Amino acid sequence: MKWLLSDLAIDNNQKMYYKETINPNIKDFETVSRLKDLGSFIINGVWYYDEISDHLYTEFNLSGKAIVSDSLTLEDTELIIDADTTEVFAFDQIDDVSDHLIEGNEIDLTLIINQIILANIPFRIVSDKAHTYPKGDNWEVMSEKDF
Repeated sequence: MKWLLSDLAIDNNQKMYYKETINPNIKDFETVSRLKDLGSFIINGVWYYDEISDHLYTEFNLSGKAIVSDSLTLEDTELIIDADTTEVFAFDQIDDVSDHLIEGNEIDLTLIINQIILANIPFRIVSDKAHTYPKGDNWEVMSEKDF
């Protein structure tokens, strides 16, 4: 998800609302073995420029679905991701307020979106549905209830 600074109309002090459907590339998450697939995500937010601080702000909600491995059975489990965030962009240098530095004429939210998705994937997830726990010769996985 990229914008040119000229598209954001930052010089008129108006808020710019946006809503887009994005499809993150699963290949960007190859090192996350518990993540099996990503669906479409909806990003809904607003851009605005603060003249006093000379920062560009965006506040947005990112929502969508991911398929992750159940920690006990390794079955595919649907995970709903719904995250709100505020990101602050600076034009000259990173300071105490800004999170990102704008280089050139373009703002790319792709890496930020990928970080938000990654941060919302738990290390351990157990599905609510009834499990058939794995077992083998002289061993079996038991639920806490059965234990």
